[in-house]
Amino acid sequence: MKKWKDYRVTWEIDVYASSPRHAAQLAHEIQREPGNTATVFTVKSKRGKPVDVDLEVYEEGDPE
Repeated sequence: MKKWKDYRVTWEIDVYASSPRHAAQLAHEIQREPGNTATVFTVKSKRGKPVDVDLEVYEEGDPE
């Protein structure tokens, strides 16, 4: 069993909105849309370099 670690996961998008809250709401709506292709996240451990992970691309060793 692998030891669990802390990770910071970010997802970025540029949106045009009337306020910071409105921008967050729009991003949330976009992220939850069925068929959304925004599946790339930047993942960083406390000591590691950031890694871009695309959930639509299977990589050897990924859990199924």
